[in-house]
Amino acid sequence: MEINQLLGIFQNNAIEKVYFDQFFESSKEFLKRILLLMAILYAFFLIPDWFFLRPHADFVWAFLNRSLFVGLMVILYLWLRFGTGFTLYPIIMLLTEIAVSLLFVQMFVVYQKSGDLMIQFLGMICIILGIFLIPNSAVYHLISTGISGLAFVFHAVSMYQPAGYQAVAWFLYIGIIIGLSYINAVRGNIYQRKQYVNSLNLKQMLDMDPLTEIYNRQKFDDELMKYLASIEDERVATIMFDIDNFKKVNDEFGHMEGDRVLKKVSEIARSMVREKDILARWGGEEFIILMPYAGKLEAYSVAERIRIEIEKEFMAENRVVTCSFGVTEISRDDNFEVIMKRVDSYLYEAKAKGKNHTMVY
Repeated sequence: MEINQLLGIFQNNAIEKVYFDQFFESSKEFLKRILLLMAILYAFFLIPDWFFLRPHADFVWAFLNRSLFVGLMVILYLWLRFGTGFTLYPIIMLLTEIAVSLLFVQMFVVYQKSGDLMIQFLGMICIILGIFLIPNSAVYHLISTGISGLAFVFHAVSMYQPAGYQAVAWFLYIGIIIGLSYINAVRGNIYQRKQYVNSLNLKQMLDMDPLTEIYNRQKFDDELMKYLASIEDERVATIMFDIDNFKKVNDEFGHMEGDRVLKKVSEIARSMVREKDILARWGGEEFIILMPYAGKLEAYSVAERIRIEIEKEFMAENRVVTCSFGVTEISRDDNFEVIMKRVDSYLYEAKAKGKNHTMVY
């Protein structure tokens, strides 16, 4: 998962989308609070507007400006709270950042008669820093702050008509602030994505069986519990199987050969299941498969294909390695213990029949 060092995003667009969707979900509550806080604070400034601008027409402009800002914040808040599709969030926030910045610059124009340029300059710095706090792409922040910075410099030059070196200094300082904020944002984005990759790697280590490189028992248990919590009318099946006479393999050929057999059996089973199926090492020489959207007949067919392929693969090595299988379909009334007890009982029925069999309920 390579990260673009200039943009602070994953090189792979699909991975970036998955990451940003998760990041957005975790940031949504924070963003909603910020939007409401900004709306309240901006509306609160109508009080000094009343004292400083009334009865001039400038107060009307200030009132319209603040009303538009508050309305925009409320609309975004309602969208984040009740909306369902957020694919366009980065673009919408970019446009919002630009609109908000221009509204601030327009207020500078309203206050030009009584305003202080240095105070306005500090206000512009606060706007730039605030934009970079919003959860969005650093590139979009760069675009929005660049536009707002140019708008501010244009306003300052046209209204205050400074000497040439002063205009250059304003432009330069605004550019430095934007540049430093962008660098800091990119560094933060790179760090967050590295942490995301590390968390995925750690999760994979926790979910995987190190020997066979398939899922472990804990992962299977978690997935089964998820399906039990949400199962309605869809069909779900479970297959449990183990290697017949595996102790004999270890005793006669050693544990290294036993490990090789475990790996080969897991590879064969993995090649036979669907991508959405959960194949796990249950423990020792036992394996288990969770098959969403599959009934017992489909699961039985998969179990038989795995059983036959395992026998055939080892027969090609002049070895006798077989497996016994138990298959059951999960019903809505089943719980975890009932399912495991049932599929385990069918596995042992298969062994009682002479092993290398598949029993289905």
